[in-house]
Amino acid sequence: MTVATIEPHADSSSAASASVAAIPASQFNIAIHNGIVTVHNEATGHHRTFRVRTIDADGDSPLAGRRVVELLTGPDNTADYQGFAFVGPVDGRVSVWRRYRGVGRDKATGRPVRTDWEKFGAMLERPGEFERRGLRYVIEGRCRRCNRVLSTPESCRTGLGPVCEGR
Repeated sequence: MTVATIEPHADSSSAASASVAAIPASQFNIAIHNGIVTVHNEATGHHRTFRVRTIDADGDSPLAGRRVVELLTGPDNTADYQGFAFVGPVDGRVSVWRRYRGVGRDKATGRPVRTDWEKFGAMLERPGEFERRGLRYVIEGRCRRCNRVLSTPESCRTGLGPVCEGR
């Protein structure tokens, strides 16, 4: 079982900063957790980094309050993310945007062709299944309401920091 260490954020309260939480990666639940997830294939040495976040509800964006999945596509791990899917508000399903979905069927098997984007969504939706296939997950959890780093075991479990939990 891979354990993900969640480091406290610099602007966390001193009480929260004192504790560091570790959660099994197989317990990561995209329906609950926001954060940075790096998936590493030990067999090939390749990895992909994803960000799951809630669009700021205070903004004018039509996406305000929606949760999105983004792939790190450049060298700046704070800004070079490309969105490709929504996270369902109730079931946590990763809905890959239409422009990133596959079309057609494999000529040999007749199965639908899945794009890498759809495979990425499946890896985030079902980490336990992919962990059994040899992928390893490193997770930094963030509050799904305010996006601050989570630093206590209870916050990691619920996906909400103590301030947002009280709202």
